[in-house]
Amino acid sequence: MEWLRTKGDQRKFNSLSEVEIQHTPKVFQVKLKLLASALSTLFDELELTEDCYAVGHTSKLLAAELVNISSAKLKKNVGSPCTVVFIDRTLDMVQASSTSSSNLADKIFQLLPKLPGHNLDVVVDMTRLISSTTCKNNVLVPGSLAHSPSHKEAQSLLSFMVMESKQDSLTKIYMKLVKILKEESISVPEDTNVGKVTTDKLSLLINYFRNNMEIFLKHSAVLQVAMAVVNTAEHEDNSCLEEIQSTEKVLQLSLNEEDSPSCLSHMLMLLKNVREGIRSYCLEDILLLLVYVYSLVGDESSDSLEEESNLQDTIIQDILSEKLTVKTKFIIDVKQDSEKVVRNKIVGCFQRLSGLKHLRDDFTSFRELFRNTSSLHNLRSYEPILKQIVEKVFDPKKAEINDIEFKSARLKDFIKSGFSLFMNVSKPHPSDHPVLFLFVVGGVTCAEIQQINEYISSQNIKTQVIMGSTNILNSQDILSRIFSQNNALYMPYS
Repeated sequence: MEWLRTKGDQRKFNSLSEVEIQHTPKVFQVKLKLLASALSTLFDELELTEDCYAVGHTSKLLAAELVNISSAKLKKNVGSPCTVVFIDRTLDMVQASSTSSSNLADKIFQLLPKLPGHNLDVVVDMTRLISSTTCKNNVLVPGSLAHSPSHKEAQSLLSFMVMESKQDSLTKIYMKLVKILKEESISVPEDTNVGKVTTDKLSLLINYFRNNMEIFLKHSAVLQVAMAVVNTAEHEDNSCLEEIQSTEKVLQLSLNEEDSPSCLSHMLMLLKNVREGIRSYCLEDILLLLVYVYSLVGDESSDSLEEESNLQDTIIQDILSEKLTVKTKFIIDVKQDSEKVVRNKIVGCFQRLSGLKHLRDDFTSFRELFRNTSSLHNLRSYEPILKQIVEKVFDPKKAEINDIEFKSARLKDFIKSGFSLFMNVSKPHPSDHPVLFLFVVGGVTCAEIQQINEYISSQNIKTQVIMGSTNILNSQDILSRIFSQNNALYMPYS
């Protein structure tokens, strides 16, 4: 009985659509209910009355829970109406697993270590501003990105990095430092203002703040943001990320060419290069590339079961022969796991990857992420599901979107939806209200926030669009939440 209480309902299901919250593990139920309660409180404080929509199975559970809370409170329609669209992260893992983000904030969250005890904040090494040598092991309080509302300039720079391109962000930070130096009457050479801003130029400019404690304390928040950029640019893993980025491009090109080897064939060749010392990828890199491919292509993959089995066996043999390194114990503990355990764990990883391929099978509008979006050429490219959803929501035709499910406990909404089947009554639509919340269940990337912001601006959409999520994602989050052997503890599962 204790095992059943821990694991949730153990009966078998024919599809995910049959799963309700009481069938999920208890830990998951608690986390989902806490999140729904927090969101309900947020909307109460904002004096908003929410209409809930969901895309994906986990989002349906969350939306239903939020609707139940709102119904139990007997909320009156005194607040302004708003739309909330919940979206499962696992429906599109391409952007989250990719290293090719041009967003500067994403690079910071990807490369810098997390601040101990925090989910979002990162450790920023500030020692170069107060010493000519680094002393990371003796730092009691490192720099970070989280600052109080009184530090408006630092918050503005951080928001700018999330919303704008890498080059624009570098220029913005650089010009801010130049302005501070001039205000503090510190002379800056003329040529520092000339030409394209690079991280090297930014690093040189920061040196003017070194060993000046008064200015350091006065502008510490801005300097921490600037140093986060410099720390990221100087990180030793940058070269590895560039290698992985080039591999992602090769995989996309192979998907566009009929005569090209399959993606899994490319992965086998990649492992061969690792064995020969040509590449220095680890198991985690390989798994992220597989997440990228499986989520991108979905059930349209041309890879054969034989290729998948061959790749699976190759990974197992490379791990056992120590040709393929493993950096994280939550996937495989190379020092403790036996050959049988390693084999079972890799088989389990491929089962989860296979699950990613089929999460969009029931969709009609959002089934494809890799598609032709231009009439000028016949090449397919990645089209993020978040962007697809926003485009559908704000389509002037205001057509019904079958993949976005409406959730409501209000009788009039059910009557409205029912009568619309045989009368000329419009069903509730996500674009009905002046405020739209897009909430990604399982984490979001800064690049996705930037993409949505750019689309809203380009289309001159008057609706206020607010994005929210459970986390800012990096590759470590993706690995732990898909491949961890104890996944009941994590929210993002669909």
